[in-house]
Amino acid sequence: MNYHTTFHTSVDGTSDPEGIALHNQPQRFTQNGVEIISGPWGPYSTFTPLFAWFANKGFRHTEANKAFWQYELNQWYLAELEYWKSIDTDTEQKIWSLNEDSFQQGDPVNINGKVFGCGAGSSAGGYEATSMKNNPYRTYGPHVMMSFLRVVNSTEKKSINDKIEYLWTTGAGKSFKEYGHSAEKKVHFLWKQSLTEPSFQVHRVEGVDYGQGVLGYAGNFLPESWFEEFMI
Repeated sequence: MNYHTTFHTSVDGTSDPEGIALHNQPQRFTQNGVEIISGPWGPYSTFTPLFAWFANKGFRHTEANKAFWQYELNQWYLAELEYWKSIDTDTEQKIWSLNEDSFQQGDPVNINGKVFGCGAGSSAGGYEATSMKNNPYRTYGPHVMMSFLRVVNSTEKKSINDKIEYLWTTGAGKSFKEYGHSAEKKVHFLWKQSLTEPSFQVHRVEGVDYGQGVLGYAGNFLPESWFEEFMI
């Protein structure tokens, strides 16, 4: 993983980490007015540092290390919000919706100011890992939104949860998946959607990418000690 390679060495909470190889030296960038730390070519896809945070104990093996990354990932969250403010400018931006009970398409729902998150997974542009510097379809990811729940403060956490609840209850951008022996079962899920292709529907989800959102949202219910114990 790029981010794990770039930030392989531990930090003491007072200095930036060092990369494992010369071509992976970390650098700081001002992204949408917010300073973030990433790889040498600009911001990675936002899912990358979050995935590393969930999957690698090396990002939190000391209190200083943990505090360092919580702050840095919160900076990514703030940069994401500013990025989406800059591109989600249509106050009438709507996207297709699904009815909760019938799985039939409902009326378009306004999502202006309700979405953010550059991440990996299938979407209008095919399988892609979007970033704040490369997002041609203006694709947002609820799984990335949920991933931030464990690195933000209580006010920010409520804001994210309110956005997720809005998307879920209105059906905005909901996808559905058929499964079972004869595809007789269906399930709703929130997944990547595009502002430039608001009628596009995704019926495919990648578990490794979606799992990041599951781990993030689980932070609403499980104590931090659970994650500390069972992380890799």
